[in-house]
Amino acid sequence: MSSYQLERVQRKFLRFASFVLKIDYLLHDYTTVLAYLQLAFLADRRHNTNLTFINNVLNGKIDSP
Repeated sequence: MSSYQLERVQRKFLRFASFVLKIDYLLHDYTTVLAYLQLAFLADRRHNTNLTFINNVLNGKIDSP
């Protein structure tokens, strides 16, 4: 599954969650819903995971060729 498809699934979930929880948000701007649910954009999570991985490799916590 591509990152675009994952982002699309997250947006659909956020739209549904905002409807169920009655969270007001601007059309196509889900930052309010993300903040309410204490979630991060998937792109931000991927970026942070990549940085953590690189940091662990450089500090010898992960043995990577």
